[in-house]
Amino acid sequence: MIKIIFTIFTFCFLWSENSNKEKSYLEYIDVITTNDIHGFIAEQYADFISPQYPPKLVGGSAFKKYIKEYQADLNNDLLIFDGGNFFQGNPLGVSDSGKSIIEWMNMIEYDALVPGPSDFIYGAKNLNQLAEMANFPFLASNISCNECDLVSSNIQPYIIKEISGIKIGIIGIVDSDLDSKVLQKNIHGILVDSEYDAINKWSSILKDSTDVLIILTSSGIPW
Repeated sequence: MIKIIFTIFTFCFLWSENSNKEKSYLEYIDVITTNDIHGFIAEQYADFISPQYPPKLVGGSAFKKYIKEYQADLNNDLLIFDGGNFFQGNPLGVSDSGKSIIEWMNMIEYDALVPGPSDFIYGAKNLNQLAEMANFPFLASNISCNECDLVSSNIQPYIIKEISGIKIGIIGIVDSDLDSKVLQKNIHGILVDSEYDAINKWSSILKDSTDVLIILTSSGIPW
């Protein structure tokens, strides 16, 4: 049976014993995730963590340097994901409707992104254009389109990556509460299924072709 340890992860499922494996072994898969960047890729103090003693967060260039060094150590066996809400909230992000942030993400070489509610601020057509710009897929397995603007072939329900012989399925789950968080005109024609139903559906489809599943979601945690 393959045993997987994630150094950094969102949610994952490990399938049961594979009869084709002759022996058990330990394998590490390194995953880095970002979320709620909101267009802030300059150095900043994280007042939201500790208003009195905020830690300093590195900026986009330092993050790229860190990724490059880490990839060299791992022979590029690194997965990089974003959990959504990536451009709204900062002048850099909104000045060109998210294009600069996608360009930065392309330089980082992200593997996938799942859209968050804030990413629909300029409508589905703009989000579709950002998906077209990206060198990585936008994952949204629980979205269906009824004459909506999300028509890019780069918007996919899932992807499969392989590292060290391990097949890893990544399923994107968009916040099912999109209707209450986004203006209706910005999501016209978009239907969002429940997280539960989508995970059941796509995990069943991918079970026989993957060793591990990662659920990349923008649903967040209810407070």
